[in-house]
Amino acid sequence: MSDTTPNPENRSFPWHWIVLGLLVVAQAGLGAYAAGRFDSGMDDVDRRLMTGFLLSQPLLLAFWAAFSPQRFYQRFLWSVLLCAMVLFVDELGPLPHMDSHVGKFMMMSSAIFVLATMLLLAIRRILHWQITHPLIEHSHTDYQGSQFGIKHLVALITITAIACGLLRSLLLMNRNVDWLPSVSRVVSYAVGNVGLLCPVIILPWYVMAYRPRIGPLIVSTTIIGVGCELAAFAILMTSPQPLFFVERMLFMQLGAGLSVLISTTVMRLCGFRMVRVPKSGSAGS
Repeated sequence: MSDTTPNPENRSFPWHWIVLGLLVVAQAGLGAYAAGRFDSGMDDVDRRLMTGFLLSQPLLLAFWAAFSPQRFYQRFLWSVLLCAMVLFVDELGPLPHMDSHVGKFMMMSSAIFVLATMLLLAIRRILHWQITHPLIEHSHTDYQGSQFGIKHLVALITITAIACGLLRSLLLMNRNVDWLPSVSRVVSYAVGNVGLLCPVIILPWYVMAYRPRIGPLIVSTTIIGVGCELAAFAILMTSPQPLFFVERMLFMQLGAGLSVLISTTVMRLCGFRMVRVPKSGSAGS
């Protein structure tokens, strides 16, 4: 009788990683296309929807950094690298325009990624949610879940250098150098947009949970959504054109929501699920 046991070395690359890679490529390509059309005839509604789509990119990568099944240093390092690459490709779209402020979006969105990752990591730590996949096994290691080793620190420094180099190259290509924002402006931009996108963060639970408890999800979505909207309305009502900014905010949330909905649906079709695990079983939290 012949031995039919498959050789692990002959297994092909997992198809779900290929699909997720193609999803990242598609996000970057669409982002570059959308950013390139901002100053070339796009109407106001499309511009707001595309702004929401662009803002969803660092949010999705932060979601993966916080909840993916890999250990913390793996998911965080990969997310930082992919975030730098995707945002850099997005910035290539406006380059042909003489008045484009290249580098601004990458700088601002990187702040959104950092803040959203911190928020979602806190949610994982408190509520013990994480993404699982039946074909992903956690490798044995001497490192604790959130511990960095020397090799991981070197990898982080390398990735940070790559990201800074990409941003520096954009700044050198920038024809308008007077726009560079202050640290306080970058922080306020990140806080405002993460708050704006808080209702969108709930969508992966609807899409990826095994058997989502619809009642608590609806209640939590309503509380978070209403709270964020009321806070935003209160702030926007102090502006000279409050209705304009309220409409803009709603269309941005719609664009971000559609992007997150489509991306998480692809993740579900690839076999990824959101589950709540005991504290001792939350690997790499």
